[in-house]
Amino acid sequence: MADLEEEFFDNSHVLIFTNLDDIGQPYSCNQWGNRHVQFGSPDPIITNDSGSTIWSWFRTGAYVPSYAWIDHTMTVHYKSNYLSQGEYKINQMLDNCGSLCSQEPVLGCTDTGACNYSQSADLDDGSCEYESCLGCTDPSADNYDSDASINDDSCIYPVNISFGQITSSTIDIMLSNSYDIQGFQFTLTDVPDEIIITDCYGGRAEDAGFEVSSSELGIVIGFSFDGSLIPVGDGLLTTLIYDGVGPAYICFEDVIMSDSNAESLGTGISDCVLLDIVPFLGDTNLDELINVQDIVVIINFILGFSDPSQQQFINGDMDENGILNILDVIRIVNQILGLARNNDFQSNSIGMVDVERKENDLILSVYSETDYSGIQLMINAPYDFNIHLKDNSHIILKDNYINGQKRVLAYSMFNDVFDGHKAEFTIEDGFNLSVDDIKIIVSDIYGNEIVTKYNEIDLNLEHSFSINSIYPNPFNPSTDIDFSLPNDGYVMLSVYNINGQKVDVIFEGYQDSGFHSYTWNASNFASGIYYFNLEWANQITIAKAMLIK
Repeated sequence: MADLEEEFFDNSHVLIFTNLDDIGQPYSCNQWGNRHVQFGSPDPIITNDSGSTIWSWFRTGAYVPSYAWIDHTMTVHYKSNYLSQGEYKINQMLDNCGSLCSQEPVLGCTDTGACNYSQSADLDDGSCEYESCLGCTDPSADNYDSDASINDDSCIYPVNISFGQITSSTIDIMLSNSYDIQGFQFTLTDVPDEIIITDCYGGRAEDAGFEVSSSELGIVIGFSFDGSLIPVGDGLLTTLIYDGVGPAYICFEDVIMSDSNAESLGTGISDCVLLDIVPFLGDTNLDELINVQDIVVIINFILGFSDPSQQQFINGDMDENGILNILDVIRIVNQILGLARNNDFQSNSIGMVDVERKENDLILSVYSETDYSGIQLMINAPYDFNIHLKDNSHIILKDNYINGQKRVLAYSMFNDVFDGHKAEFTIEDGFNLSVDDIKIIVSDIYGNEIVTKYNEIDLNLEHSFSINSIYPNPFNPSTDIDFSLPNDGYVMLSVYNINGQKVDVIFEGYQDSGFHSYTWNASNFASGIYYFNLEWANQITIAKAMLIK
């Protein structure tokens, strides 16, 4: 290397350096960046004369080249582990350089982002400065500077829109305006597209009598039918209600603020914000408290009286197994009571279920040696019926019949156990029910499941054509679809999205009469409402479920 430096020490067109950080290297990071943009790379890049990137020309088998000869275009002309041909190769490059090497380079600022950038400069002389051209470069701003070429974030706008408080279900949109506003529109985007705007309310827009509406695409629009205005001022514009969870970056897009003359006002827009609401386990009504209201809400979800939002589902799933059931109810009760109970799974906990016919009724008795404080029943039947719990007066019983399924919850608000480790349910007019139609979940006092087994399974049911249940619902990522057929025949069970497009076929073929169950795994599908379409003997029945991820 020393021989080369001596040979070319007086030639300004040759610079020898051994490290990219060497003082005096001829190319700035910005120039390197300009070169790499040409090749669509995110990082500064060197190429060889055939266009191969640095990753290719460094690959020489077992050795990495120690030396490379690079011209002013960042093109590698030679590489070697040795310097034997160094002088020859450099002279050859100088000969091929032509007019560029026949004269001294023009010194100046070569950074296109600098105030004093010189287009004619060949070599950066360190003179770049970045202050003399600072100012507001946005023509829509009140203080727009036509002479400024670098924006210094000093722009003052007649209208500014920004994000305010964000909760697990709401996003506050803030407005500061020095002109009256007669209408506004903006789009709220998010990455990775998990947030859905469901509604909006309140704020200065509502106070001014504006009609404010939103779409699932994130478009929000507000205006007045009577020409009323949002006056000059600062404060909450409106509150958006959303469904979904983070993490996601939410941003404003396509913002339009109109004055009373229907002229668009220059608008300052805040930076994107990270929506990353930590699950608040137990807070099913999203009021950031855990109390009896949350028990009522999750029970309504389980029984099918209402559907949870994505955040409600996550908060209610206390054991984080992707299902809302009696186990989650018991864990919320424990959380409210502040009981110091661990949630270690009791693998040895087993319950027995006796089934007995008594006249037209069906008697269901649940036994366990382990204390338990909650039971969930899901009974498929073509009709509704009454159900009673014997004794256990301290146990609350709630039920609902929906989509061919009777859903029942029996639980204690104070996590008291069932008397004598026994629960006896009487199903009126349930004489013809089969144990295949009955699913039981028993919770111990910790919110862990006690596995149940039947002592009697010799029961029959006259089957109807119906989708008896979809459980769990909502679900993530899979759910079971139970249906019954009165006779043998060709069956197709398919899935449609909310746009009416068939997205999957779960089963297609010949089936015997009776009850059947299939599992749909939606791991590869987006969150949303899906419809399960069952076809048999020129008949169709449909049921819906919600996928929440």
